[in-house]
Amino acid sequence: MLVLTPDLPGYGESDSLLPPTPQPTEAIAAAVAELIERCDAPVWLCGHSYGGNVALHAALRCRERVTGLALVEPVFMRALDLAGHPAMRLDAQAFFTTYLVRFEFGEPDAVGLMIDFWSGAGTYSRIPSKQKYFLNDRRRRTPKMSTRHFPRRSQPHSLRRFTVRP
Repeated sequence: MLVLTPDLPGYGESDSLLPPTPQPTEAIAAAVAELIERCDAPVWLCGHSYGGNVALHAALRCRERVTGLALVEPVFMRALDLAGHPAMRLDAQAFFTTYLVRFEFGEPDAVGLMIDFWSGAGTYSRIPSKQKYFLNDRRRRTPKMSTRHFPRRSQPHSLRRFTVRP
């Protein structure tokens, strides 16, 4: 088995996408799809958080080459609309907008809001100082990442061919 773990732009040690990139999720998914097309056999895609969103969009680009998807806590907010829960998406979008504003105004430890949102109240306060520094530093490198989670491009018909197994 061959396992590839590409750094997505703006993550790991890779550079961010060059501005302006109006559809960053689609741009990153296109790069992953190109990698998939170069593989000798069909692939499984696995993605966590925003990587789950990217993996889904890459799979939609080259369905015939993707055997399956493993999405771990995928940040695919459009799914809330597709599942008939638009109010939940609006609540999440309001949270992300508030978080982004607080971050852009330089609120110290603003990343703690996001960590507590995903992992439960008080989680950030239990993280050691060294890791908090790393998280805040990493976050400064990709300040607009949160806005990538709300594209409205995916439609129900584009997802119907996938079999969902929890």
